[in-house]
Amino acid sequence: IDIVQRGLYIETSEELYFSASEETLSLNINSNTDWQILNSPNWLELSKTNGSGDDAISVVVSDNPNSASRSGEIVIGANGLDMNFVVHVHQQGKKLIPIPHVIEFSDSSGTKMFKVLSNAIWTSTCSDLWFNATPEKGEGNAQISVSVTENQSSIERTGNIEYKYADATTTVVVSQLAKYLTIDNKVFDFVSTGGTHTIDIATNSKWTAEVEHQVSWLKLSANSGKGDTQL
Repeated sequence: IDIVQRGLYIETSEELYFSASEETLSLNINSNTDWQILNSPNWLELSKTNGSGDDAISVVVSDNPNSASRSGEIVIGANGLDMNFVVHVHQQGKKLIPIPHVIEFSDSSGTKMFKVLSNAIWTSTCSDLWFNATPEKGEGNAQISVSVTENQSSIERTGNIEYKYADATTTVVVSQLAKYLTIDNKVFDFVSTGGTHTIDIATNSKWTAEVEHQVSWLKLSANSGKGDTQL
């Protein structure tokens, strides 16, 4: 007959995972001996630091003020015995994730929405006056409204919305197309008896046209318009 007698032991969870905010979890200890906490991170508190036999400890982590996650160890041991048990403790950092990271607009004025996924208090700043983003500050997840004015120039423009949270920043890029105007052909040859040619204009803007030097032998079907047209 084999007789097996178990020795002294300390058993518990090997990992504890916390969110970035202050949070409490229970650590259940299974043991048949006296035990004590030998070491623990300074950013958490324990409801007790010693005991005997089976027991439960409340583990309270403080709010993590940084964007980086943090980890530490709770070491449980028995007096006079070489039998330590290590619990690995992990806590998330603050985060802010915009979806998407780039907001694109046509040349016209307009408004678009995007999401901010966050577990932090945040503020925002726009780099230019031709667009704005609201709300400018908040906490946690949010829907952000971005409005742009019409781009009256022929140069595409780009700006940034900078979000500050904890010890970090995240940037959302706002871009807007410019005005453009293209003509399919710029040279016409007429026969001596006269005639008609068509000019195809492609544009996203208002346009005007005039005969240079106002010569009487050349006329246009229109002198102004908006958008694509044939002249």
